[in-house]
Amino acid sequence: MAFDVTDYQKYVDILPKYGFEWKGEVDVWHFTYAGEGATALNHLNVLSFQKFWNKNNLEDKIQENGIYTEETEKRMLMTPIDGYQKRKDDQEL
Repeated sequence: MAFDVTDYQKYVDILPKYGFEWKGEVDVWHFTYAGEGATALNHLNVLSFQKFWNKNNLEDKIQENGIYTEETEKRMLMTPIDGYQKRKDDQEL
């Protein structure tokens, strides 16, 4: 569980007392719950992107491991902002 706020200064000292982590200057708006009962699932969004990239770029596949590497970041920056055109073999989700 995580959320972003515009007035993050109000929460920097309060939320860590309740199990939230703040990344500081890396992502000032973002707080992630890491307290009791939290399960980190961050790798799933990276893995999902890696699978998505490979499905749409058969000639330029990357490793599907859920780890945010330089190769993954490079492909994220190359991904069309409007997405990819649907292929004939794709099924509706």
